[in-house]
Parts: sequence; structure tokens; C-alpha cells
Amino acid sequence: MNAAFLVLQFSILSAVVIVMTVPYNATIIAHEKMSAFAYISLLDVTLKLIIVYLVTIATFDRLVLYAALMLLVQLLIRMIYNQYCIKHFNESRFRWSWDRPLLKEMSSFAGWSLFGNLAGMASSHGLNLLLNVFFGPIVNAARTVTVQVQSAVIQFSSNFQTALNPQITKTYAMNELSNMHLLIYRSSKYSFFMLYFISLPILFETTQLLNWWLKEVPDHTVNFIRIILFISMMDATANPLMIAAQATGQIRLYQSIIGGILLFILPISYVVLKMGGNPETVFMVQLTIVGIAWLVRLFIIRPMIRIHIYQYLVRVIGRVMAVGISSFIMVWIIWSSMQESITRFITTGLSSAFFVILFIYLFGLEKGERITFQRYAISFARRLGRN
Repeated sequence: MNAAFLVLQFSILSAVVIVMTVPYNATIIAHEKMSAFAYISLLDVTLKLIIVYLVTIATFDRLVLYAALMLLVQLLIRMIYNQYCIKHFNESRFRWSWDRPLLKEMSSFAGWSLFGNLAGMASSHGLNLLLNVFFGPIVNAARTVTVQVQSAVIQFSSNFQTALNPQITKTYAMNELSNMHLLIYRSSKYSFFMLYFISLPILFETTQLLNWWLKEVPDHTVNFIRIILFISMMDATANPLMIAAQATGQIRLYQSIIGGILLFILPISYVVLKMGGNPETVFMVQLTIVGIAWLVRLFIIRPMIRIHIYQYLVRVIGRVMAVGISSFIMVWIIWSSMQESITRFITTGLSSAFFVILFIYLFGLEKGERITFQRYAISFARRLGRN
């Protein structure tokens, strides 16, 4: 209990520091200084890796040490962001001011954003409580492992989206809506492709990966991971629509509706579990409602940025489904013809990479994108030849 109490206090302080870091992080992204963002992120990850090593050799309470060191890392990263922004961006220098209209506008934006984020948190952490109440800590352990896998996989698309988000906002501010639409189409599509490239071999070899990673795999973990990967791909594909809504500044309608829809995950999951549903049904409920929220986003966004729903369906959803279904079938044929082994694991990974890239080129890219791809591929091959 003493360790848990101290960890809670350190975690609260870490959360406060992270919130205070957000404006500086956002400033760097808004100025598109992605090299600085990348270097600081690499430092953050490296320090956390060092913490893992220090915890393994510690001779006193490792849990408390871990929480304390994580707080120190957050403080250091906060200071680095602060100093970089003060040095390079005039708007980062602190001064007292009172702009009532701006404060009112920011408060409204922050308030509705908070509502949307709380809805997402309630649906996520609320599911933890439900699973614990109905099935106990073992199923909660399975969900914890699932969230770790989800966080690792989603990093591959989140940084890409971070780089594109300022462009979506800028094109709206400059009233270049056609360019904004093109960025949304490409960001949605490429985000899916990146996640799917990583997720497809995991979907097939989930059991083997978990057996290598964990000594004892909690029940339901395999199914949890497979479903949550589909949820992650859906969220990543829909994320540019959320950025577009934020770019307009008019997010009251968007957040109230989408947040309201996501809040339904919790009560519906409770009813399903009360009726005798198994733990997987909770994730299926989440998958279904996330899919509904994705489509509703599109209809809310349409009048705000005058995006064409038919174009989005054809240029994003149609191409995403073509790539996803065709590559899944081809890899499944190979995977199902082999027995579980390291050979099948390697074969599945290589065939997944090959077929995903092949079908992205055939079905996922438009004509102009294929030409650009060919140009980069030829340039890359020439550089390899010279080396």
C-alpha cells in the first residue's frame, strides 16, 4: 500500500508535467520542426530504456523507483521543450496578457475537447472496470497486455499523422479546401497502410508472439489483440477527420455527437455482459461503435469543410478495403498450409510485407501516386547500385 500510494503521487505529478509540456510540443509541431520533435522523442525513449535497466538492478522498492525516475524524465523533457521553444519561437516567451474574446474562444474549444477526451477515457478505462467486476484480474491482465501491443503498433502511424496534421490545418486556414481534402484522403489511407503493414503478421501469429513474449499468456489475450488491432486501424484512418474538425474551430457539434456515441460503449457492454456475454463481446461492442462513429464523423465534417462523401468512400474506404481483403486472403492461404513453427512465422512476415506492398501499389495508390512511387523506387535502386 505504501508503494502504491507513492506511485500514485508520482504519477499525478508526471501527468501535471505532461500537460504543461503540451503547448511547447504543439508549437514545435505547428512550426513543423519535425527534426527537433524527433530528436527529443528519441531522447525520451532512450531515457525510459535506461530506467528499465536501472529498475532491474535496483536493490530497493523497484515500483517506487520506476515511478520516481519516470517523473524525472518528464521534468527533463519539459525543460528541453521549454528551452528550445523560447530560443526559436517568440510566442513561447511568457508574458502576462488578458484577451477576453480569445480566452472565451479557447475555453470553449478546450471544454468541448475535454468532453470528447473524457468520453474516450470513460469508454476505455470503464471497460477495465467492467472486465474486472465480471471476470476478475486475470482478464484485466489480458487487456493490459493488449493495450501494450496496441500502443506499440500505433506508434508507426501516429508520428506520420503528427507530421501531416499542421498541413491539414494550414490548408483550411488558407481556404485551400481541395488541397485539404487531398491531404485528408492521403493521410487516412496511408495511416491505414502503415498500421496494416505491421498488424497483418501479428494477426496471424498472435499466439506464437505471445508465447515468446510472456511465460504465461492470460486467457482471451489472443482474441483481444486481434480485435483491438482492427479498432486501432479504424481509429487511425478516421483521425484526419478529427483534425479537420479541429481546424475549423467549430467543434461543439462534433465533440458532443462523437463523444456521446463513444459513451454508449460502456452501458451497452454492461448490458451484454449482464446477459452472459464473454469478455470478447466487450471488444466487439467497442469495434462496432467505433465504426459507427467513423461514419458519423464523415457526415458531421461534410458541411464544415465541404468534403465529398462519395470521393472519401471511393478514394479511402474502397482502396483500404481492396488492399486489406486481398492481402489478407493471400497471406491466409500461405499461413494455413503450414504448421506452427519459426519457419511459418518468418514466412508469414515476409509474405505479409510482400503482398501488402504489392496490393498497395496495385489498388491503394492512384495514378499520380504510382508515378511518384516508381520515381522514388528507381532513385533508391540507383543509390543502392552506387553503394
